[in-house]
Amino acid sequence: MMLKNISILFLLIATIFQAESQTLDQYLEEATENNPALQASFTAYKASLEKSNQVTLENPQLNIGVFTKPMELLMGNQRAEASVMQMFPWFGMLRTQKDEATLMAEAKYEEFRQERNILLYQVKETYFQLQQLQNTIDINKSNLEILRSLEKLAIIRYQGGNTSEAVSSVSSAVKRPSRGTQSNGSGDGMGMGSGSSAGSSGMNQSSAGSSMGSGSGSGKLTDVLRLQV
Repeated sequence: MMLKNISILFLLIATIFQAESQTLDQYLEEATENNPALQASFTAYKASLEKSNQVTLENPQLNIGVFTKPMELLMGNQRAEASVMQMFPWFGMLRTQKDEATLMAEAKYEEFRQERNILLYQVKETYFQLQQLQNTIDINKSNLEILRSLEKLAIIRYQGGNTSEAVSSVSSAVKRPSRGTQSNGSGDGMGMGSGSSAGSSGMNQSSAGSSMGSGSGSGKLTDVLRLQV
């Protein structure tokens, strides 16, 4: 089970760096086609299914004997003998054996389905975790850009320069949507908490930038240090 999880994780990490992005359905298809344990389970099901077709009568037995010395009988000398024997099972035994083989094949198929569902669940869980991490990275990059603009504004205010250009850059950075927040709309809700917290953080930074740009007086060095921290 651990090797299965590691193989799934390496498969997703290796393919996520490809230039052309892949969908979840393609990941699921690759996982089902390339997983050795799942293929072994499906092969065991097919082997069990073939046993139901092999439930038939036993092959007849042919016995042939040759005497080294002719046997004297009333009908004449006997030099050889031959006999054919056919074994017949009890009434209903063949049907019972076939039903047993069919039920065993169905049990193997259910085991295969269970392993496939577990594998698909693991792939989906890993995929959405990677999506959540990617969305968090995108949101943090956007917040970092806002913080850098606020830092620039704080430095200009501390030096006593014109802050109009810095305020406009902060406003454009705040209003610019991030790729992570856009992709959350088509997901299944995972990572929404981090997006909301980052969004509220961006609003706080926007209000802080507005207050820094609209206030009067010189800026403080503590504002610059706080933003750098």
